[in-house]
Amino acid sequence: MTVKHYKQQVDLLDKEIADLERKKTEEDKIALFHKSQAPKITLSRFPSTEEIMDSIVHVQNHYIRAYESEEKIMKYSKLIEEKREKREEAYSNWFNALVATSNGDNLEPKEYDVFISHAWEDKESFVDEFVEKLKFYGVNVWYDDVNITWGKSLREEIDKGLRKSGFGIIVLSPSYIDEKKYWTKKELNGLFQLESVNSGVILPIWHQLTKSEVLNYSPIIADRKALTTANFTPDEMAIEFVKLMFKNRKN
Repeated sequence: MTVKHYKQQVDLLDKEIADLERKKTEEDKIALFHKSQAPKITLSRFPSTEEIMDSIVHVQNHYIRAYESEEKIMKYSKLIEEKREKREEAYSNWFNALVATSNGDNLEPKEYDVFISHAWEDKESFVDEFVEKLKFYGVNVWYDDVNITWGKSLREEIDKGLRKSGFGIIVLSPSYIDEKKYWTKKELNGLFQLESVNSGVILPIWHQLTKSEVLNYSPIIADRKALTTANFTPDEMAIEFVKLMFKNRKN
């Protein structure tokens, strides 16, 4: 299959997953509504038998609707999990095809020294300052705020950045490892693919995370030496990367 075909598979699965997530969210709201309404049904001080029976029916109807929605939620959750597994496989095939058609790009000088994989929530608290420090020391950084311009395809630009970078720094944080984060998982998968071609690519940074949290997210990443924002400033981390970059060039 061609690169274009694999890309179409990934795009289609992304659309299907988004549609299922939307339906699941709608059913979540419906279930929550009916569960909240059932206890609100009240009776008069001296209710008739008919009033009592009507109230019982109303309560039952609310719980039945809530149960029906919960069944749909379970069905959508299962479908989402299946689609995500297929998407991971399709993305892996796509990225492998991109690498295979890059005409030995990994042997040529890289356009960027490092690709920064991060969650947007961490830009203000750490990533923006870290990137500025890297640039101050002359590091050529691929960073989405700069390298993805208006109208560009987000996925294509990220894949280009991954393939054209010598290293990948992963800023692991609670936001990054959130199971709803598609792009962070996509970038991490891409970096793993690159590392299979050129070892020593992935450099982890832990930002407001514990060892156990990283271990639960990715045992492979947890096993690697990492810098933490608890022990290093953005400036100190930038200096450590520059040292590693020049050491790698000498080798």
